[in-house]
Amino acid sequence: MRRDLVHHLASEGLTLFWTVLTESELHHTDHFTHPGTEYRWISGSASYILNGDTIELIKATAGRYQPGPEIEHPVKWVPRKTES
Repeated sequence: MRRDLVHHLASEGLTLFWTVLTESELHHTDHFTHPGTEYRWISGSASYILNGDTIELIKATAGRYQPGPEIEHPVKWVPRKTES
């Protein structure tokens, strides 16, 4: 992010809000066949807002999933809460 342009947003009464999505397959699968019931993956998301010249974490969540999709269990994921 170009921090030198943040003051332009603030002077217009604007800010930024964004979401980061991440995913990782836990099993190598053949991309030409349907994965079986043993297939698992980790999926996570984090939402951020620009508050003045500080980036603030709003919420982050992650989990291990199985076909359905159904969550097997939450996964601890702790991104930074702020960055100035």
